[in-house]
Amino acid sequence: MNRSLLFVAVCLLTACSVHKSQNNPKSQLKPIEGVPQLSYEQMKEDHDSLVSYIKQVSPVIYFNEQVRGISFNR
Repeated sequence: MNRSLLFVAVCLLTACSVHKSQNNPKSQLKPIEGVPQLSYEQMKEDHDSLVSYIKQVSPVIYFNEQVRGISFNR
């Protein structure tokens, strides 16, 4: 009983993985409506500005610097 159940499970997993590999997910991707399409450079700029903002206003970073003596900028 256990061997046959294990065999069926392996067969199902194999069939699912073969089916997924045959479908190319990149060809099926469509842009989401309402979401701006950014270039790689724009994404890097947005990331850098977000990190800078978090460093300025994060109470955890301030706490670590003042109480624990940890400076992440070093």
